[in-house]
Amino acid sequence: MEHTTGCSPRIYFTGQSQLDEENPWFPFGQEKLEEWSPEKADILFLGGMDWVSIPQPQRNHFPKPVINLIQSTRHANPENPLYSFLSHRAVRICVSQEVQRAIEETGIVNGPVFTIMNGIDLEEIALYHSGHTQRVYTVCIAGLKNPELAAEIQSALVNEGIKSICLTQHIPRSEFLEILSYSEIAVVLPMQQEGYFLPFWEAVASGCLAICPMHDGATSQFQDGFNGFFPSYCKEEIIRSINTSLQLSTLEADNIKSRAKDLIKERTIQRERTQFLEILSQVRSLY
Repeated sequence: MEHTTGCSPRIYFTGQSQLDEENPWFPFGQEKLEEWSPEKADILFLGGMDWVSIPQPQRNHFPKPVINLIQSTRHANPENPLYSFLSHRAVRICVSQEVQRAIEETGIVNGPVFTIMNGIDLEEIALYHSGHTQRVYTVCIAGLKNPELAAEIQSALVNEGIKSICLTQHIPRSEFLEILSYSEIAVVLPMQQEGYFLPFWEAVASGCLAICPMHDGATSQFQDGFNGFFPSYCKEEIIRSINTSLQLSTLEADNIKSRAKDLIKERTIQRERTQFLEILSQVRSLY
């Protein structure tokens, strides 16, 4: 698969990689590399802790252009190993303006920084709720990243007689999207230093009234009670948001969900792809 930039993607999987449909790069298995030889790449794409796969002497200024994906504000924490990588020369792509601002404020970033908001495939998600209208669950709690709080919230809902489903273990994405399609309200629990929390956008696209505690990567477009509910990150405030949601009229709830969906319009897969290819086409001059 060669793009207009003249580049064709190749990916390397470690021996511990999960090579099935749960791997987002699974469809590109025919383009996988049999061995990790970063020096052979024309352009190197790194994320997270991938820098450690580069020999130490080469990290400070790798001889080939490096594109570095930055997905959370954890990179800006001096106590986090990710922080030290910011001083290595690279073209950095952040998943939100909040993440870009956080790393730039460190003063140690070596190379240009861009933000590309993660895209979401609305057509894919629509397939899960196109065939039904009944919402079986009043509240879905997506608590994989904060299972203790998720369990506390569900316990409170049980005491109030509110029907809910609590997800604290990993399940296939298809199953998660199907559960969202059967839920009226979705409480999604990110990590505090999350840069971009996909389950919130998946909940919105699934037609749920979404409740997402404020976190480091929360967009400035989030308006509590206007296009969702964004309480402070504690059980009491989240429960309060749930109860407020349950008291809304159908018209009020639909208006909030409609305004939330307006936020997704600029987060398409096509826009994400176009912005990335634009950077890719000039990466050598940027580097």
